[in-house]
Amino acid sequence: MPFFRSICSVFLLLGFFGCQPLADHPTYEDTFSEAATTYDVPRDLLVSLAFSVSRFDVGHTEGPDAHVHSDEMSEGIMGLVRNGEGPSFWEAVELTGFSEADVAGNPAANVFGAAALLRGIADEFEQDYGLQFDQIGEWYPVLEVYSGYSSDLNQASYARQIFRFIEGGLVFQAPNGEILRIDSQDVFIEDYLLQYMGGSDYYGARQVISASASNYTNMSRGASDIDMVVIHTMQGSYSGTISVFQNPERRASSHYVVRSSDGEVTQMVWEEDKAWHAGHGDTNLRSVGIEMEGFVEAPELWYTDDMYRSVAKLTRDIADRQGVPLDRNHIIGHVEVPGCPYSGGGASCHTDPGTGWDWDHFMAL
Repeated sequence: MPFFRSICSVFLLLGFFGCQPLADHPTYEDTFSEAATTYDVPRDLLVSLAFSVSRFDVGHTEGPDAHVHSDEMSEGIMGLVRNGEGPSFWEAVELTGFSEADVAGNPAANVFGAAALLRGIADEFEQDYGLQFDQIGEWYPVLEVYSGYSSDLNQASYARQIFRFIEGGLVFQAPNGEILRIDSQDVFIEDYLLQYMGGSDYYGARQVISASASNYTNMSRGASDIDMVVIHTMQGSYSGTISVFQNPERRASSHYVVRSSDGEVTQMVWEEDKAWHAGHGDTNLRSVGIEMEGFVEAPELWYTDDMYRSVAKLTRDIADRQGVPLDRNHIIGHVEVPGCPYSGGGASCHTDPGTGWDWDHFMAL
């Protein structure tokens, strides 16, 4: 890290320079602007990153539904990851000089941690390749590396999600009532997501990223074997879930994952194969699983109209091809899967997609 940034981090801890991310009640705008200035990272990039990964709402990774990536322990509004793939929480602590407790629990320190990570990657690009970052679109490859994912397609998906709000603009009210804005900008980015890894069962899938072969059962199921669609909530992010299903140690997968912001669909397991999503063997054997980005505790932030319509379109397509009846006996939530000894669904007693999911609206779509 350049000397002045390291020194600034030390002074920030002491409250000097007027840039005080550890003040009791810093505004989000002041925090993002100060972090952008300190680390020479675009303010809009930081705001879009925070909105994309957390909606500025945190603390929903634990509990009975945290079956996707709770063990990664994503921290703060910037989604810094303690374990597993993702932007490194521990590296952010080291780069900023803030304490572990501050980076985990203080939104301002969390933002500074993400900015420090981005700057470190940008410095490496500048040193190794002579790249400059005069335009915000030039940060696209930095975001790919920042994501921490091993899959090139998942890296591109992560970066593309961040730039969606930079290209289209954003007006958002944070939980503290503060209004944050990103003005729309023309950004040219080569769309690497068009480099598919093959076709898809669903014509509307944006990409196919295969789950680890250790996370599903290879089969040759046909329409006579499939009579259910199970709707899940990830309790996590779109890109994070894709990464988890690629991890052979997780022993979990779903056929599809759907992004909240725009309804983008990624297929991860072929429908003819049995994904391990329901926590109940018979249900897995006879169903197709769909994971939706978000958290059951915050449906107003994650269950967008775009996602409702995308999941409905996907479900209808599966039903048409596989002969699944379009009724609530065959289109179910994870909470309705058998196997829980007391409440919820599956062996782990899940409650997703939760009471905030509007089944009447979804089935009408």
